[in-house]
Amino acid sequence: MVYTEAMSSRTLTRLQQLVRDRRRALKPPVSQTEFAKQCGFTYPAMLCMVENGDREFTLEQLLRVADALRLKRVDLIKLWLFEQKPQVYKAVWGGTDPFDAETEGSPGPRQKAPSPFDEAFMARFHSLPRSARNSLCVMLDELCENTGVPAQSSTTHQSR
Repeated sequence: MVYTEAMSSRTLTRLQQLVRDRRRALKPPVSQTEFAKQCGFTYPAMLCMVENGDREFTLEQLLRVADALRLKRVDLIKLWLFEQKPQVYKAVWGGTDPFDAETEGSPGPRQKAPSPFDEAFMARFHSLPRSARNSLCVMLDELCENTGVPAQSSTTHQSR
């Protein structure tokens, strides 16, 4: 059975919309199966489920998706935190929306250069061993649980 958009009853987050729209806009066109392979996903259906609003990316997966979409990693991480961990996002970057209001129909990162903090954060994050990056993700989840932010579903931690 093929999983289609019509089967999903969930509303897409802006991150899910962005990934779906940017993948569809890639030149040359890239299928979900090809894109899933580029991102290192074991099961191509996982990408379909994210694009249809039935699953969320882990932070580790998001880094590979950003690379495959040719987007800045920090932009996708900021949006992920803004949607998944709003209190953490606010503590790190303030309460500003990481996306322009004018791009409602076509979401996309702002075109401004990353701040020195963004660059330093990403450099430090990527310099960490995978196990340390995974620990940071777990700590963010725990921080959000302790501050009352709803935790992600347990399915998002599979590839950590």
